[in-house]
Amino acid sequence: MRYAFGKNPGWSGILFCLVFCFVSSGYKSAMAQEGSGPEQTHDELLDNPLKLEDFKARALSNVNRLSGLLRVISDKKQHRDDKETAINLAVELFVGENAIVEVSNANRDAKPRRYPVRKYLTRLRDLTYDAVEITWADIAYVSRFRKNEDGDYNATVAIVQRFVGLVEGVPVYEDTTYKEVGIVLRRDLRDDGVNVTEEWDVLLSDISVTETK
Repeated sequence: MRYAFGKNPGWSGILFCLVFCFVSSGYKSAMAQEGSGPEQTHDELLDNPLKLEDFKARALSNVNRLSGLLRVISDKKQHRDDKETAINLAVELFVGENAIVEVSNANRDAKPRRYPVRKYLTRLRDLTYDAVEITWADIAYVSRFRKNEDGDYNATVAIVQRFVGLVEGVPVYEDTTYKEVGIVLRRDLRDDGVNVTEEWDVLLSDISVTETK
């Protein structure tokens, strides 16, 4: 009997083992490189549960603070100067004057109207109702933070807004709107001339309407 690898049949087994080991090693190396892609990268902030819980608590605190300021701004009994102060304080909670707030109307089957935050707050102050009751409820959930290409981190807070407009003590318009409040986590390096410290600002971003009843 003649063998393709010479007279000694053992050589064929040895050569087969060498080829198998070489292919197997290359496969494992390729799999290791594939597993080292972006999915496997770590983020110092996102991997720190204690920091994230602190940021979520600060986000909820800012949303609750905005809710309280909205009540002052819409309260017809408040002095105009106090309302103006509340407007300025509310704007400071946002990433900037260009943040957008969506407004809907239960009587109109149309897309929500969009206003820059200061214009929205001013319109709220100047509503022609005798009295306005605006409350935010179910402020308890913050989504996961996700990192953007610009280095900021974003999340959302879901809320339920109850709005009632009254004339002579009688409700003439009311609705319940489900909204999402954008949250921006932004790093700020502060230099006091001696040391540079890292601080994180938790700011509000666009407020969008998801449903109005």
